[in-house]
Amino acid sequence: MSPEDPAEYDAWFRASVEAALADPTPGIPHEEVMKELQAILDRHKNKS
Repeated sequence: MSPEDPAEYDAWFRASVEAALADPTPGIPHEEVMKELQAILDRHKNKS
């Protein structure tokens, strides 16, 4: 895929979105993601 070719990029992007929408894997709730992210940020902040 070449970023210079808009049609090729569009086809790749659409295929990626379709694959993501068809993925049966359950999503992760927003609250869980934010809790994990905050734990990572806290660990890095405490290292300073």
